[in-house]
Amino acid sequence: MTVLKRILLGILLIFGMSHTATAVPQGQASKPTITIDLKAQTLTYQNGGIARTFHCSTGREGYRTPKGKFTVYAKERHAISYKYGNTPMPFTLWFHSAGYGIHSSTSVPNYPASQGCVRLKYEEAKWLFEQVSVGTPVIIK
Repeated sequence: MTVLKRILLGILLIFGMSHTATAVPQGQASKPTITIDLKAQTLTYQNGGIARTFHCSTGREGYRTPKGKFTVYAKERHAISYKYGNTPMPFTLWFHSAGYGIHSSTSVPNYPASQGCVRLKYEEAKWLFEQVSVGTPVIIK
């Protein structure tokens, strides 16, 4: 087993199986990108040789998460939604001027349940927040 495979296996065992990590073949390095799959309810972060996929929960009926190509334009470690009852939204990555972001939530069911934002589990949102810079592309399909 290669060293890279051992490291990836260790990461999976440490973090549980709530996400997956895969190596990208050499020579296919690219800029960091976040891709959200609305049907699968997954968020994938890819940067160079590592891709991590997390379960997420997106916007429910009447509050759908917008499809398209966006950019992280701001990061906010301790955001609060004043519109929705002063709800804490730790580790928010804002990607849409209408108030859509990717953030931590205590409720991340296996179906669309939010008011349009993309919900992640706390540790996953924290990890993503630490990896992403303003300007990172966000693709929602």
